Amino acid sequence: MANYYEMLKVQPTATDKEIETAIDARYNQWRALVTHQVNQANQAIQLLEQIRATLTDPAKRAVYDEAIGVKGATTDLVDPTAVMNKSRVTMPPPSPSRLPVPNPTVGATGAAGTVNAWVCPKCSVANGIGTRFCKDCGTALGRECPNCGKTIEAIAKFCPDCGVDVAKATFEKQIAEEKRRQWEESEGYWQQRIRQLELDKPATYVAAFRFSVRGSFGDCIGAIAPCLTSKPGGYALKMQTQDSENGTFVAAEGGMDDLYVQVLVETAKSVDRRIFVRFARNRYPVDNKPVRLILPVVDVQQEDTFDNTRGITYKQVEGEHAIWAARLPFLPAMLSNDFVRPGNQRIQLIQLRQVRFIYDLVRTRENRATFELRFIATKNPIGEQPLEKQPIEEQPNLIDIVFLGKVFSQKQGAANMLAQKLWTRFLSVFPVEDPFNYPLEPVMSEQEFWRYYEPIPFQDIQPTNVLEIRKYEEMPIPSAAPLGRVARKGDYIAHPFVPSTAFSPMGRFLTALAAQPNPCFVGVSLRPTRMYDQEVHNVSFAIGQFKRTATEDDDVTEEYIRSRSALGAYVHEKLMQEREQLATVRVQIVGQRSEILGLAEALGSEMMGNLERKYPTQWVAAQPANQEEMNAARNNMEYLEQEMWGHTLASPPLARLRYLVSAEEAYGAFRLPVPPESGYMPGVLVKNEPFVAPADELELRRQARANLNDVASALAQAESASKISLGVVYHRGNPTAQQFHIPVKDLTRHTLIGGSTGSGKSTTIKNILAQLWLEHRVPFLVLYPIDKPDYRDLLGFQELANDLLIFTLGDEGASPFRFNPFEAPEGVLLKTHLSRLMRVFMAAFTLQDPLPMIYREALRRVYRDKGWDPVLDRGGEQREYPMMSDFYATIKDITDKLDYGREV
Repeated sequence: MANYYEMLKVQPTATDKEIETAIDARYNQWRALVTHQVNQANQAIQLLEQIRATLTDPAKRAVYDEAIGVKGATTDLVDPTAVMNKSRVTMPPPSPSRLPVPNPTVGATGAAGTVNAWVCPKCSVANGIGTRFCKDCGTALGRECPNCGKTIEAIAKFCPDCGVDVAKATFEKQIAEEKRRQWEESEGYWQQRIRQLELDKPATYVAAFRFSVRGSFGDCIGAIAPCLTSKPGGYALKMQTQDSENGTFVAAEGGMDDLYVQVLVETAKSVDRRIFVRFARNRYPVDNKPVRLILPVVDVQQEDTFDNTRGITYKQVEGEHAIWAARLPFLPAMLSNDFVRPGNQRIQLIQLRQVRFIYDLVRTRENRATFELRFIATKNPIGEQPLEKQPIEEQPNLIDIVFLGKVFSQKQGAANMLAQKLWTRFLSVFPVEDPFNYPLEPVMSEQEFWRYYEPIPFQDIQPTNVLEIRKYEEMPIPSAAPLGRVARKGDYIAHPFVPSTAFSPMGRFLTALAAQPNPCFVGVSLRPTRMYDQEVHNVSFAIGQFKRTATEDDDVTEEYIRSRSALGAYVHEKLMQEREQLATVRVQIVGQRSEILGLAEALGSEMMGNLERKYPTQWVAAQPANQEEMNAARNNMEYLEQEMWGHTLASPPLARLRYLVSAEEAYGAFRLPVPPESGYMPGVLVKNEPFVAPADELELRRQARANLNDVASALAQAESASKISLGVVYHRGNPTAQQFHIPVKDLTRHTLIGGSTGSGKSTTIKNILAQLWLEHRVPFLVLYPIDKPDYRDLLGFQELANDLLIFTLGDEGASPFRFNPFEAPEGVLLKTHLSRLMRVFMAAFTLQDPLPMIYREALRRVYRDKGWDPVLDRGGEQREYPMMSDFYATIKDITDKLDYGREV
């Protein structure tokens, strides 16, 4: 057997430099074959490292020199050139490359067998145990076993101490930790905590709330309002707050800006109250419910009775308001999916659906429920400077479309629950059905909620910045005749709103709103109601009076009275038909230091489609005339109330008729814009987000019934089938709870993954490939002709890195790819393989005559030169195959002998 010196072909008296040079020369030869080509390569590299460690250390070399005279070496290092030449004839199938990671070294000063370092196989730097990557070159060193905690080699699949599958155990541990985290942040976890408290303290009323803290803690308003006392500038706590982590009581001071917490409020029979804080700063709810603002307890003027002399009488009650918000992230393009241009039919379909939505809302009359649709215009932030906002001139404002919902409760702590029920009801009737539906997102961020709830500070609003659009009131003009007819109380007419049904509803209004020079918003508030019994009697009496007057024919000079009476009868009859499904409306326009009359004109034009009605009508604008009216207007903004203010021509029993609207009237302003087919509306994002409906349980049931199969078996079979997950289904741009899966068996068909640059095509493909191997053990091959390391990112999957083979074409120093297309598969007729090779050349070079004839002749000759019979022989490892260089030489020889002209 040869010793180390003979393997390196150096003398035993060689210097350290000569030995290093010889080792490096042999190392470079083997390094070119280390990637999946020759089984001896890894063994040779390990042996060279062992030789280096022995002969470069004077002490070890002296021991070795003494030993080889007695025993000699026991391992030979073959010649890499011989192995490379052999590989030209037949190459073994590729096997995973597992570069050796040296065993941990023994500490110089520690006890024997004590492991304290990893030696990097690349740069020989020693790293402490527990280090995963070399601190100098980044090579993977070791990792921790998730079962026993021992540090093992980075390439090890099983822990040498406990035998556990490291990759599988790590993945299962991560899944378990994620499930535990989601559970602790879920609504069910908190409901369980509440039940435990109820069992432990049955005499204590326990409720779960979410409340907002805006600004400092002194501004806190919400579920803890009963625990607060008024003071100049805000509120102060009566009690201390218990810290949920260490169990100590700490004072609740200021500085808790932008805090959003989930709390448990215990209200005992005694004065003592406690608040258990669970979530920390900037933690938001994980459910799909909007944040709810609980306003402090206030006095409200609530309707009590109806007096036919004084009209509605009020009583003062005390309670709390709860408000939620939801926004439209964009407007759908409203394009048909059947390539048919529906034109005006599309507009009519969408409008009818929105009117039905209002009909559903006005059935909610409990707890002073109120709904408000807001259009909020803010300056376009494009071009903002670091110190102050500098919007680009002539850019339209950004318009947010938001719904607000409110309930009122005299019982402390009940408003939050009632607000949640109102949200559930609102969501169930919102027009989300296909086609032509609208997306809706609950506002779950406290900061975002305040931006929509108070876009302009309420205290900064002045009377000149507020304007309300109301119905036009009319009383008969005095008669010119000395004995003319005297106006009566029942002659009062409040002209109804008649919404425009133009091709692009609300388009004119949005254009004016996007052009406003300062921030402003428009609120259209509806409170479901019905006519009082006495109001029904009054309206019925007015209808009869108008009809009788319209048929009188005593004096031709009273034609004005007759035509007006016909109009009054028509208006009141329409109102009487809807008497059980009415709402009070408040259309409010608020601007900041801006003139809002132009915006009111644009909105009023949308609310009055006179060209489409049997009679023309109009609207009027009202602004607060004194501080009392301004306070009422501000109270309506802050609490979403419907307090009446301002001058009216109506007598007290008829004063509410000006604010009563049917669902069709309310649609004049309480409606969502419909984008034109061009897809552009100023200030609003318009997107074409189709609905994607993958195969679901209903479809599987229909298929099973059609095939006379068992439905349960079909569902179970579909559930157990191997699937690849691509994420969740988005409905009109909003994520749903439904996962989108692709059956693994479907990937055998042609698949196109398309998208613009940067949209995630490569990421999607890598995700699919990783799932194929890690979850289903399905092998894959990627041919990537682009010089980018995209698919090397798959090495980042720790469980995939050891099984992944990556070849680099044209780079002999990294992981070269060697492939001989002339090697026929074992058992395949050589003439069949030649036919396939010819088709490859034809596809690659688009050969034209006489080139195909030359290629076929060259293929036959190159195999005959190696001793093959192109007709009868079959592929096998025992034969020598030609190579591409042989094929090139043969083509050149044939071409030269044919003596074709230069054009060939």
